[in-house]
Amino acid sequence: QKLRDKAFYASKIVELVEVIVTTGLERHHRSRHCKRLSMNELLEKGRELKLTPELFEVLRLQPRFCEILSDLDIAEDDQFDLFDMLDTDGSGSVDIEELLDGISRLRGEARRSDVVCLNFMIRSSQLELRKVIEHHSKYLRHMIKDLASQRRQAAAESSQGIIPASA
Repeated sequence: QKLRDKAFYASKIVELVEVIVTTGLERHHRSRHCKRLSMNELLEKGRELKLTPELFEVLRLQPRFCEILSDLDIAEDDQFDLFDMLDTDGSGSVDIEELLDGISRLRGEARRSDVVCLNFMIRSSQLELRKVIEHHSKYLRHMIKDLASQRRQAAAESSQGIIPASA
């Protein structure tokens, strides 16, 4: 069963990359008559792949693309925001590694371990954020004290008739 699942997954990933590459080439060449690529050509083009939000939107409108995602156990709800989920580095494009890694992580229902992992990540982020806020608060308090000290000094100097050096 596991071997069959892996073979199914691999064949669907190949289909997905083929649909993406073919659609990308068709858009680039502005034609619907791109020749069918060999497996080597497909893999080569796939490595060069940079999926943009515009290309992803075109793909989302293709029933075959959505079917393959469904076959890969990507929930229909997740398909709508899939590009943002896959663009893990925030570059505005998705390369083949991000695509494959993201799809493998999104397959199926969330497991308890996924929820626990997310909870730990959120807690860690909260702790880091608290540290940053604490650091900035200390820095701001220090700056406020310095400004108050400079004001007192300027007021004292002006009451004594001393002209500040910056004037």
